[in-house]
Amino acid sequence: MGFGGDASLYSSALTGGVLACSTFISIATVDKLGRRVLLISGGIQMITCQ
Repeated sequence: MGFGGDASLYSSALTGGVLACSTFISIATVDKLGRRVLLISGGIQMITCQ
């Protein structure tokens, strides 16, 4: 019953892979759009959600 012995290893590897991919996507987005544009758009979104 439950997960096998290797499930925690696979789960950690999958989580690490997703985090690494997210980091590379974030770096590419910041390089393409710039920090200022992302800061302003994020600020507008936070104000809108309040």
